[in-house]
Amino acid sequence: MKRGRHRHNKEKNEDKLSALPDGVLHHILFFSDAKQAVQTCILSKRWKNLWKTLPTLKLSSFKFKTLEAFTKFVSHILSLRDPSTSLNTFEFYRKEYGNISLVLLNWLIELANTVSLTVSISTLKVLSLVPDLLKIELPSLYSLKSLKVIKNPYSESIPMDIVNFLLQNAPSAKVDTGEVEDYVMQKFLAKEIGIKSESRSMDAL
Repeated sequence: MKRGRHRHNKEKNEDKLSALPDGVLHHILFFSDAKQAVQTCILSKRWKNLWKTLPTLKLSSFKFKTLEAFTKFVSHILSLRDPSTSLNTFEFYRKEYGNISLVLLNWLIELANTVSLTVSISTLKVLSLVPDLLKIELPSLYSLKSLKVIKNPYSESIPMDIVNFLLQNAPSAKVDTGEVEDYVMQKFLAKEIGIKSESRSMDAL
């Protein structure tokens, strides 16, 4: 009897969450990366397509074992995303897979209605490896209003030639090159450092 009551209360709480407006649910998913956001589609019919209208897209390769798996996932995301939804923020974090410059460029070309773009210094350096990059046009960035380059105290200098390239395609954008200060990013970095430390400990066993 208690078990049935517990299940009923759990379903009732889930219904209350699903009843929230899209804007509120989007804000909740803002703190998740793209993979976590997509996984919410199994919660209920209410969540099935919610991730497709997210105004924020955070791509992190740290949760994928191979470049092929990561690129396949991102291509899937971009192809199914609702193109009528403006993209307020695009964030990209990567681990060392080798040269993925052309892959990243293709993603930037596929983006639609991007208002804010957040990238790391390493991402800019990956982009700099694209042959004849400065001759390429990115109409997908024309509506860009904000370009943020994240860095930490140990970051190398910002490749300003790549920043200027992005700005050439985004005439109305303003640049923010401040250090990583927000809680979400600090939490992200701390998590990745913890994963690397744990991996080293396992290797030592």
